Amino acid sequence: RELHLPIPQLFSVTSRVSWLIQMHLLVLLVMSAIIAILLGGQAHYYPLYAVMLVTALAGFFNLVCFSLLRRHTLPESAVILAILGFDVIIITIFVHFTGGLISLFNLAYFLIIVAGSIFISYRAGVGLALGSFLAFAVIVLLEFYDVVARYPLFDVSRRLPHDHIYVYLTVYLSGLLFYTIALLAGQVGKILTRTQATMSYVEKMTALGRL
Repeated sequence: RELHLPIPQLFSVTSRVSWLIQMHLLVLLVMSAIIAILLGGQAHYYPLYAVMLVTALAGFFNLVCFSLLRRHTLPESAVILAILGFDVIIITIFVHFTGGLISLFNLAYFLIIVAGSIFISYRAGVGLALGSFLAFAVIVLLEFYDVVARYPLFDVSRRLPHDHIYVYLTVYLSGLLFYTIALLAGQVGKILTRTQATMSYVEKMTALGRL
């Protein structure tokens, strides 16, 4: 009896990228819908239009990357890394328009880091964690020092203690959490890789036994 991983075609080149694109585009659409609902009653509609435009660009970019993969123009790891790297920018824009430091969409960075660690490598996950940390830190500090406008969704965000200690400590702890997530996901990726290798070996031995 053949064994299969619970994630569909995880270690197949084209199907793996296709599955990744479908899942993360679904996440982007859900996030955009949530933002549309939250901003529906706001006086400023510019953030809503910006988020919708960014979501459309993300979808187009993913289709281009998938097309390049199908034509064997770029290697699989480069395509996945390009998609996830672009996602870091997309999520940072979402975070900016939904409260910045206290945005719930900060959790989306975790998905990017986990995907990089599992689908590519531990080093890729760490690199994405570093990129996520830098992007998050930059947008939070730009908002804190009023270099860019703030877009708080709720009045409670205006009453939070946004002092220097609070902001810098939150950014620092976020960096540590990003790295921890990359480390744990990297270990999961190694386990899945060893599992796949073992399954392939068992299937080969089974095929030889039938000869």
